[in-house]
Amino acid sequence: MYSEDHTGSQVAGKPRTLGMSKFRIVLLSTVSGLLIVGSLFSILFDREYWPFSPYPMFSGVVREVSSGPTLQLYGVTQEEPHDEILIPMYHDTNYIRPFHQAQFTTALRRMESEHNPKKSSRLLNRGLLDTLKRYEESRLAGYHDGPPLQALRLYRAKGQPDTRIENVDQPDDDRELVAEAEQG
Repeated sequence: MYSEDHTGSQVAGKPRTLGMSKFRIVLLSTVSGLLIVGSLFSILFDREYWPFSPYPMFSGVVREVSSGPTLQLYGVTQEEPHDEILIPMYHDTNYIRPFHQAQFTTALRRMESEHNPKKSSRLLNRGLLDTLKRYEESRLAGYHDGPPLQALRLYRAKGQPDTRIENVDQPDDDRELVAEAEQG
């Protein structure tokens, strides 16, 4: 015969954890484990296996050319003749790691739109210096194969860069320098 204490748990016989039977605990643990393993598998392999998903909402590349001005980030190489190269914020986020393109451009736009021009310039310079540092750390860690850079330049351009054209790394006449940061 079983007796119960004031909480309703059995005192003699089979002990109950949190008022659940051993079968229920095993069942819930198994289901929880399968959900976690399935989700991790889906995230690691960047594939959708129903009902698991890596939630690829922002993983696609927008191929439209915007009609308004956009921000473009260029790196200045350390080696002579100090060429400018486009930092592909829109196609390969390993250059601006750990940020995603949307986060990065939103942060730059917020810094640029600061009402106080001196504060905006200071914020952009600090942001570009931090980005340059992260670029170099990612390059040295092997996350990308970009060249060593000595500076970053942020331009406002009329159109979004199109990496399919041959002169993508050449400066565009329809752009304006917004900020520049150089390693010291």
